[in-house]
Amino acid sequence: THEVKISVAPNTTVSDRKGYVSFLTSGNEKAQIEIEQRGLYLKTDINVLEFSTSREEKLPLKVISNTSWQVESYPVWLSLSVLSGAGNATIEITTNDNPIVDSRSGSIVLTQEGLDLSCEIAVMQVGKAFELSAPYMEFPHYASSRTLKLRSELPWTSFIDCEWLSTNRQSGTTDTDVTVSVLENNSYDEREGNVTYMVDGKSMVLSVHQ
Repeated sequence: THEVKISVAPNTTVSDRKGYVSFLTSGNEKAQIEIEQRGLYLKTDINVLEFSTSREEKLPLKVISNTSWQVESYPVWLSLSVLSGAGNATIEITTNDNPIVDSRSGSIVLTQEGLDLSCEIAVMQVGKAFELSAPYMEFPHYASSRTLKLRSELPWTSFIDCEWLSTNRQSGTTDTDVTVSVLENNSYDEREGNVTYMVDGKSMVLSVHQ
């Protein structure tokens, strides 16, 4: 019995490669060993980073690699704890506060200089909250009131398009309960009105039927 040490040269390409070592015994019997060597690789543990709050938040991104790498690009509203490295690493990704209602998105691109080796991670962050607990209200013919919840992380205003409809709050700066009231409908005809809420150029309509 003999111990054989097998060594391989560095694989500097992105492709895996395979080879064989053959042994011939004194009895002309042939034995063969298959050798496989991994190429250079660069990837991350996830392909999408989703930030569920509009405020500052931090999430980890794990880099899985057997070579050197660098961050080629990332959105300006992100901060990264590490911009380059070699081998496996964890990058802490931190969002800045998203000051608007719209969500925003971008991508982080990692590359290996000198090789056609890269990976891209999609990044998304929600905008400021702006929503009504109900988009529609129905009232009986007599004067009455109902309450809904308005959720907003930004200052909001509202306007009403008819005289028989009113609310107890026409503007605000945060979440609030809004009381919607209607006058008695003395007509045989049904009627409809709208309350429009606006934040940062965005609007939502509460439809009212009586």
